[in-house]
Amino acid sequence: MTLKILHTADIHIGMKFSNYPAGIREELVEARFTVLQDLILKANQVKTDLFIITGDLFERINISEKDILRTIKVLEDFAGDFVLIIPGNHDYDNGMMELWSFFKKNISQKIKVLNEYKAFSLNNVINKNIILYSAYCDSKHSSENRIDWIKNITFPENSLNIGLVHGALLDLSPDLNSRYFSISTEELLDMDGMDLWLLGHIHIPYPVQKKVENCKIFNSGTPEADGFDFSADSSAWIIDIDSSKNISAEKINCGSFNFLDLNKNISSLEDLKLLTDKIIDENPASKLLRLSLSGYLDEESYQQKEKYYQKLREKLKYFLIDDSDLKIKISKKMIEKEFNTDSFPYQLLIELADRFEDDQPLQLAYELIREVQK
Repeated sequence: MTLKILHTADIHIGMKFSNYPAGIREELVEARFTVLQDLILKANQVKTDLFIITGDLFERINISEKDILRTIKVLEDFAGDFVLIIPGNHDYDNGMMELWSFFKKNISQKIKVLNEYKAFSLNNVINKNIILYSAYCDSKHSSENRIDWIKNITFPENSLNIGLVHGALLDLSPDLNSRYFSISTEELLDMDGMDLWLLGHIHIPYPVQKKVENCKIFNSGTPEADGFDFSADSSAWIIDIDSSKNISAEKINCGSFNFLDLNKNISSLEDLKLLTDKIIDENPASKLLRLSLSGYLDEESYQQKEKYYQKLREKLKYFLIDDSDLKIKISKKMIEKEFNTDSFPYQLLIELADRFEDDQPLQLAYELIREVQK
């Protein structure tokens, strides 16, 4: 028996993006449906058997019925055997969620929600000896993951055993407050007999390589970036398992938008020009940029920085600038223009300018004087 899987998670359909301007907000909302359609299309093109979503298909538990039905319609286009879904911490299921009740009432037999802590066999359904074990989320937060029930199982050697987990993989990101069902690779690999683990939650793919052989643990990352907190490429995995349970996988890039969070120190207008050119060089209309600038520019260059900001605003999908740490480099000409020659600030600053080759004492003194004068 061979098996091909498309593995994804953390699509977060229903995310509102309320902090963005209206036009951009609508595009970001729509992009989550678009990427799901693209993944289904890709899965059909490469003839995958299973389309697996390891949590957070939805952003929250109170999703509109319209969006749920639209999501189902996309998933029903999968041409393989099954779409398999586990609830994540955003779309958790505690047995009383209208989200999953409504979802399950409107799906065909092709789509399965694995929201029970028990083994799910495909053998009687598609005549493939595959058993799935779901460690889904039954709450928004938890200091404990949900794999304990799996630890007590003796895995059939003649079956392909696949664990589906939603939780923070500690190898990717520390769960500092122990709130997100955290789990380690060691804990997973300690379970002899489990052939493959598919995880969701952290929006970074694992492993980091594009192609891997005989790895047992995969975290999909998100297929569509949703903010500046994570800078990894949007991704999903296509995983092949042969009849000897050998695993090969390829990470695919996907998604419409790229969030960039950059902190740059510049010392000239040329630095800002080169940075701007690099940012807009490739597919700028897909980029959302949060840029923090620091450093010192001469007065003339400082006055010209806005033209580069405007260029970024025009080319990028979204641009947010923080240049509060970008200062004017103080010169004798500025000192003479701003202070009376017989004033204490003038005399102090001129002396510092003459005494030190390093500009830092002069800069600090100038900024302190201006702060006092406010």
